[in-house]
Amino acid sequence: MIGIIYIQDIKNCPFLSKYTKVFEENNIDYKIIYWNRNVNKENGIYRKGNFVEYSFYQDIRKPKLKKIFGFLKYKMFLNKELKECDKLVFLTTLSAFLMFDKINKYKYIFDFRDPSFEQNSLFKKMIDKIIKKSYFTCISSKAFKKILPKRKYMLAHNFRYEDIIQAKENGYCFKKKDYGEKLVVTYHGAIREFEHIKKQIILLSQDERFEVYYYGYGSEYESLKLFIDSNNFQNIHLMGEYNNNDKYKFLQKTDIINNHYPLCNNYDLCTSNKFYDSLIYQIPLLSNVGCIDDLESNKLFGIGLKLNTFDDLDTLYEWYFGIETNNFIDNCEKKLNKILDDDKEYLNSIRKFVEYGGEKNV
Repeated sequence: MIGIIYIQDIKNCPFLSKYTKVFEENNIDYKIIYWNRNVNKENGIYRKGNFVEYSFYQDIRKPKLKKIFGFLKYKMFLNKELKECDKLVFLTTLSAFLMFDKINKYKYIFDFRDPSFEQNSLFKKMIDKIIKKSYFTCISSKAFKKILPKRKYMLAHNFRYEDIIQAKENGYCFKKKDYGEKLVVTYHGAIREFEHIKKQIILLSQDERFEVYYYGYGSEYESLKLFIDSNNFQNIHLMGEYNNNDKYKFLQKTDIINNHYPLCNNYDLCTSNKFYDSLIYQIPLLSNVGCIDDLESNKLFGIGLKLNTFDDLDTLYEWYFGIETNNFIDNCEKKLNKILDDDKEYLNSIRKFVEYGGEKNV
């Protein structure tokens, strides 16, 4: 049996289905064990099909040292739950780090998605060993090579095939609005970096050319809700959590995807899920950070605009109406096809892990 380990609510893991699809195609038993820390129900263990939810609340705003007890409890649970597994998939760094003392016991894939403590020398040594012992290590952004040991990595793009199917079934294709119409700007994902979002809102709320939506939940959700409610903004809307399977419904009404983050916490190294949504649903992207290997260009593969601050909303508005429709659609399709080609290699490596037992690194 293969155990998949994750330290978040599993609905925040768009790439999970790539593993489960391969396992099911090969009739491999597997189970997905994840820690839901944003509990909206009683603490406990919930089992449904292949899913095992370890549901215990932890305030993610607490200092890291105060979170240790919660992680130790989760590790004890994992040790019991994984007894019947002979192979593992570590989804994100924390999962692998938590099971570091067991890496010699299992054959495993290490799926690296977000930077964490790579500047810490002890942590760096541990990560190097985890990577070295893995059947293969995949990364979701080429830029991660800047902070990781010099080893061979597999590129694993952060998108869902389900979204591609939904986009095709619903006939998504870029249709530019007429000049002068109001533009719908949508952010979807984890609600954090409150001060950065606050600055966005203050500027956007003063410009009637934009209708602005924030979808998602996270550590700063309550602070953001209080700020929006107390100011009674007319064109700013906080929509709360959403189901990934329903994402297409609000993207259908979106003119620009907001992928704007503060220049800290390694955001400039990450490739956002929203970048892939922009390609799949053919929606122009606003960003200020790196998207895959396009860290320098302001044109973001011809599908987006890199704007360092929201002070210049005229540039954003005029850029949207200056988009040449056929070129935009062509750029989306070309980049998405390249990503799909990359993904074939990644999926084949998962198949080899299943078929050959993970006896040697890719």
